[in-house]
Amino acid sequence: MATYTPRLSEPSTSDLNWIHYSLGGYNYCIIGSNGGNSVLPNCTGYCWGRWRELLGEYHNLSRGNAEKWYLYTEDGYERGQTPKLGAVICWSVATIDDGTDGAGHVAIVEKINDDGSIVISQSGWESSRFWTQTLNSSYSYGSSYKFQGFI
Repeated sequence: MATYTPRLSEPSTSDLNWIHYSLGGYNYCIIGSNGGNSVLPNCTGYCWGRWRELLGEYHNLSRGNAEKWYLYTEDGYERGQTPKLGAVICWSVATIDDGTDGAGHVAIVEKINDDGSIVISQSGWESSRFWTQTLNSSYSYGSSYKFQGFI
């Protein structure tokens, strides 16, 4: 990514990065909780589409639940505890693979502020299609989420 352009506004409903591949789009994640042709609202569909938007091509990120993304090292991408522009930030919830406690969350790092805080863009299952949020340098995201790291 030569020049990074942060996404601070909602992607267009016609943007192929967030339309399911079976319906003519580029995204291989599940259809979002609102149905239709979009993978939004859904955090994994959003992040998968955002990476495709940033790279301009397909990639190897996971297509599974968010809590599994950080552990899915078969994708070949570097992982760590330091944010980078365009990185996926990953959280798990309680026990990974326990379907009763949630599926974790992923978002994209859009800005890194001088004080160590970051601005993330995201989407959420049965929630909003898109929003941004500033996190302090602990990267905490609600009381039930555990920070895993960045991809």
